[in-house]
Amino acid sequence: MKRLRIVIPLAALVVVVASALAAGLRTEEYYRASSPDGRHYAVATYRLYQVFIPRMPGGGGDKPGYVTVFKRGGLSCGRAPVPMVNVVYSLRWDAKTASLPGSASWDLVDCRVERW
Repeated sequence: MKRLRIVIPLAALVVVVASALAAGLRTEEYYRASSPDGRHYAVATYRLYQVFIPRMPGGGGDKPGYVTVFKRGGLSCGRAPVPMVNVVYSLRWDAKTASLPGSASWDLVDCRVERW
């Protein structure tokens, strides 16, 4: 009986800690942008725990995250870290490249990313 009093709270604590860690590793989508020709799209994401870090009003896009460019079928062309997820609004699309000034450039033909 004494052992059960220790095991149950300990098991509950393990479940709570594991859930918190799993939530911290999960990502949420911030914004999705399509290329002008519709053959590619970019997705800006951030870690879920970032919502618990206080920000200024209207500063939801100020959290660090990642921008990933995909082909229309879902094939990833690479992911680049960004200091703020709202930089996805400055993504420039060309016929063969997509670029984020100061962060990364994606070669859409070879489907690869070059981080700066």
